[in-house]
Amino acid sequence: TQDPVNGQRLGAPAQRSARFLFYNQTWARELGFSAPPATADEFRQQ
Repeated sequence: TQDPVNGQRLGAPAQRSARFLFYNQTWARELGFSAPPATADEFRQQ
């Protein structure tokens, strides 16, 4: 990314695959979940 985060520049190497899971904590709390899923089963539940 070109925008600094906490004073540091972050980036991901080109031509590499990465697995990301974006998790909206506000929505999760509204739905009754207290933490991001830690396992695939928890992910399916949420």
